[in-house]
Amino acid sequence: MKRPILTIGLVAALAIVGWIGIRHEGERSLERGIARLDAGLPPGATFSYATAAPHLLTRGASFRAVVYKQDGAVLTMAALDIGGFTGNAATGLGFARIHATGLQYLSPTLNATVSDLRLRGLAMPGHERSAEILPDIASVTLNSGQLANLDLHTSGIQDLQIGTASLNAYGQGHQSNFTLGKLTLQTDTTANTPQLAQILARTGPLHLTLDQWSERNIDIASVLANYNVTQARPFPTGPFPTGPFPTGHVTTTLANLTATTPKSSLSMARFTGTRDVTPTHVTVSVSATGLTTPALLALDARAATGSINAAWTLDRPHAHLHLDHLDIAAPNLAALTLTMDLDQISLSNTALNTARFTQGSVLFTDRGIMNHIIAQAAARQNTTPDALRAAYAQRAQLIGAIDPNLGAVLSFMTQDPNTPTNTHTLLITMNPPTPLPLTQMTTPGTNPMQALQKLGMTVHQK
Repeated sequence: MKRPILTIGLVAALAIVGWIGIRHEGERSLERGIARLDAGLPPGATFSYATAAPHLLTRGASFRAVVYKQDGAVLTMAALDIGGFTGNAATGLGFARIHATGLQYLSPTLNATVSDLRLRGLAMPGHERSAEILPDIASVTLNSGQLANLDLHTSGIQDLQIGTASLNAYGQGHQSNFTLGKLTLQTDTTANTPQLAQILARTGPLHLTLDQWSERNIDIASVLANYNVTQARPFPTGPFPTGPFPTGHVTTTLANLTATTPKSSLSMARFTGTRDVTPTHVTVSVSATGLTTPALLALDARAATGSINAAWTLDRPHAHLHLDHLDIAAPNLAALTLTMDLDQISLSNTALNTARFTQGSVLFTDRGIMNHIIAQAAARQNTTPDALRAAYAQRAQLIGAIDPNLGAVLSFMTQDPNTPTNTHTLLITMNPPTPLPLTQMTTPGTNPMQALQKLGMTVHQK
């Protein structure tokens, strides 16, 4: 069973059908009712419960100590209450409400528990009886759902805990909202999931905590419809949606994120993002505040609240990406603003290996970071910051005679640290004579002078 949450809907249907059979045939026909229930199960599956009580007015029932087994997997529930049951497995099943407590799902690859699950307005499409009895999750509709205290262990994940989760208006073509609260994740170093293993190979084990994650107006079911579990197709990733991605206006919010690996750590107070998707354009804006990393703190303890703001637009018909701005700022250190335009964007490959750089700019404001860089470099070279600045100034004059742009960059590093830092600004504009493939910009061993000529770079020091 690859979709354990949907199994609960199936178990609810089987329980109701079994109870109705038992009710209509009388107490002395109990065994025949259970036998008919068993006959409706998939091959090799079993269903049992300790006690049952009907809710005839609401076409429902309450069950205690429910156990469902199939293909080496076991789903147990301390209590299961169902109301408003309609339909059948062949034509489709509907439930006005399902309330389950004390859930546990065990299989050879997954161990999950949920203390409380509430579903309202669940509709499952009809299907033929078979070993794979659950419908595609993208074809289900749900008015609302809530769960509490999810604890999950699976391949590559030592522990995933979610305190609360809610989902509203789920279904293809619906603008859904979902919220997760109090999430913690601990990954394993021996992941069997290829994509996760690649991440862990670079970063090592990951410990992540998140107070809240919410998505608004997102067609989750259509996104899942693009994801085929049996074919192991990955979810859409990268800087912009590709392929038949749902249109609309989506907002994302994260609160109090921390991520720790053996090599580094990151904390973020808040992240907000919007994505407007039309058949022709994708416009994205993001903002992250309260960013802290050991690298920032090592330079200046007052730089503990960095921020990132960005906005970009993808023009699909013209395969053009416009980065309106990427602003990175850290108090008492620096501020950086990037702009960029790329053409020949591949809509089927988010690696950008077909893209070409057409123009861009870098605006850098020194708010103290250069003093830290010079001081650390001087310490490594067993000299003083003033002596190192003097050496850089000489190099700047020599290089500036050959290339004024490179000379201006080195000269920027030698400014008097007593000068007000807000006046230390460097503007670099790039206008290649011809569009420059990104693969050529990052080729190892490229001659710096040739690279600058290809970029059409001009440096202005303010």
